[in-house]
Amino acid sequence: MTDPICSADALLDVAVHEAAPPAALTICLRHPHTAAAVAGNPATPADLLIELASHPDPQTRWELASNPSLPAAAGKLLLETWATS
Repeated sequence: MTDPICSADALLDVAVHEAAPPAALTICLRHPHTAAAVAGNPATPADLLIELASHPDPQTRWELASNPSLPAAAGKLLLETWATS
């Protein structure tokens, strides 16, 4: 049996790793506690960053805003999300 805490820790380790492949980052998003780490990872593909711009978790959106690889489209969505919340 897999320990869910260890699995979550392993996903978090992948989510913050700047050399993580895009497919691994996509898998990390299946766990609710890794979205903020994926959002802050400069290696996260632009399409995932745009998707995360409307994430309900404020910490995830904060990490996204701090990401140096943030595409303009995601920044625009973030501003729209903050303006309506």
